[in-house]
Amino acid sequence: MLVDTEGALPAVEVLGGRVAPDLEQRANAFAAEFLLPRGAAGRAAEAELAYVRTADARRQAIEGAIKSLNADYAVSFETAAWQIKNSGRLSDTDEDALQPYLKSLWAPF
Repeated sequence: MLVDTEGALPAVEVLGGRVAPDLEQRANAFAAEFLLPRGAAGRAAEAELAYVRTADARRQAIEGAIKSLNADYAVSFETAAWQIKNSGRLSDTDEDALQPYLKSLWAPF
């Protein structure tokens, strides 16, 4: 909860700990965007890839972007990878490099 209402129960407690999956997904998306905006993640990946041409070097550059975002924004590798993916700035081929970091069974953000 972003606002402390002094004594009010969080919605999760009112619902007995159950939250609809779509609400949970929206909350996760908000948290990810709050911690690491998609635009920043996309720009970081683009900057790493600017002068890289070979497939192996591009994979390493994307991994470097994930590690940099992890360090700069204090987010998990998975969150960094999802935000890069959600930025829409990578080609389908380059997105393949994100797969080892996308551990969730469904797209959480």
